[in-house]
Amino acid sequence: MEYKTKQKEKILSYLNSKKDYVVSANDIIKDLGKDVSKATIYRYLDQLEKEEKVKKQFNNDTSSYEYLICTNDNSCLKHLHLKCIKCGKMIHLHCSVADSLLSHISKEHNFFITPNNNTLTGLCSSCSLIKGEKIC
Repeated sequence: MEYKTKQKEKILSYLNSKKDYVVSANDIIKDLGKDVSKATIYRYLDQLEKEEKVKKQFNNDTSSYEYLICTNDNSCLKHLHLKCIKCGKMIHLHCSVADSLLSHISKEHNFFITPNNNTLTGLCSSCSLIKGEKIC
């Protein structure tokens, strides 16, 4: 049985409070740094990734890794996500059309999307409305 420390509980609670957003280790350090050691944050994030409880992905814009807490069924590694480039909001695509797209890509194009790269970027409706921007 895993021994849960108060520091680990704080990290997990923080990730759950940000479940619709990606966060970097630096975000966690900035927000919890006085209560949780930097080494513990990095160790626990590595552990959570191995347990498939968080999805780790590289952000080319910031040259750093971001983490997303996975849903209860750990399907984050199997479905597509949408990430807003303005606010960082993540949308889990639990729909048959997205699943069909992944299936089509693998069957028809013999190309397999890796779990680290299953995120499409753009603007969420809130940011698009606020900024009046359109990407297309």
